[in-house]
Amino acid sequence: MRKLFFVFAAAFVLAACAGGSKVDYNAFFEELSQKQEAIMSDATLTQEQQFEAIGDLLKEAYLQHKDDSLGLELFIPVITNFCTPEEALALYEESSDMVREDIKVKTKIESFKYAASVTPGHQYKEITGVDAVSGKPLSLSSFIGGEKPVLVDFWASWCGPCRKEIKSHLLELAAGGTVQIVGVAVWEDSVDDTVEAIDELGITWPVIYSGGRENSPSVQYGVLGIPTLFLLAPDGTILASGHSVEEFADKLQ
Repeated sequence: MRKLFFVFAAAFVLAACAGGSKVDYNAFFEELSQKQEAIMSDATLTQEQQFEAIGDLLKEAYLQHKDDSLGLELFIPVITNFCTPEEALALYEESSDMVREDIKVKTKIESFKYAASVTPGHQYKEITGVDAVSGKPLSLSSFIGGEKPVLVDFWASWCGPCRKEIKSHLLELAAGGTVQIVGVAVWEDSVDDTVEAIDELGITWPVIYSGGRENSPSVQYGVLGIPTLFLLAPDGTILASGHSVEEFADKLQ
């Protein structure tokens, strides 16, 4: 729930900086925070139910203020934390001009458009680069069409959670031999950092190095944070995605 407190804190700061509005920001966010605290202190709800209830609370608040500056402040927290890509795009289509014309909102929506195109049932998108170790050209398509499902791991050498996922799950998966893992190193400063991490972590699977943040394949997969993993069927159909294989472990059996 720590993330939800951050959502309110960030929105409050933004609201407090917005001058000239007739909306009483202080009263609005104080009331919203009180309602959130009431939900989080409700012992009859599971953590998942609390999360859903807070999501409903924020969505309702946004809809009540979608035509004023409060709606603008709430839109990104709502779609980022509580909406699927399809839900976010639908909410955007029905939003006010104030929301639709905001540059931060437009940027966020572009990422959701990409994310909506790589949900389960869609076909994978090609990724090209070089093999981080050998430097030879390497593409994701070269692993499609085999007998095994393919697990694509978007990661970076500097990313602590990425390293944890590799140590906790991917090394064991690779040793089991039931799935072909393909790493995609993104948002790196140099290939040397990637190679060093490969050695340190004992990575045995191929890693496509795609360079820095510009023209990164993370964009076309709607990746906003790493690690992000996609499980592909042998024919390239996307089966599942998440930030850990634990989220779709049943599909790996």
